[in-house]
Amino acid sequence: FTVTVEPGAAQRLEITVGPQNGTAGVQGPDITVLVRDANGNTVPTYVGDVTLSPVVSPASPVILGTLTQPVSLGSATFNDIVFNTAGTYELEFSS
Repeated sequence: FTVTVEPGAAQRLEITVGPQNGTAGVQGPDITVLVRDANGNTVPTYVGDVTLSPVVSPASPVILGTLTQPVSLGSATFNDIVFNTAGTYELEFSS
């Protein structure tokens, strides 16, 4: 007897790896965002993109890199982000 349980529909995005601190103008570590269902399972069949945008940032912020990434197997990775302006950022990820 075999039971296969699939994840539900995509409900939210979760940042699993991201920058804590860095230096202005220097590429930081990768940012990984997972697509999750209501129970917290990764949704590997999700098709779409994830977009990064600042919600709160220093005056005249410049964020360089690819700000929209495709989701593959339930995960999107931003691997070339550079914050060119020193300060504190609050980021939003949307899909």
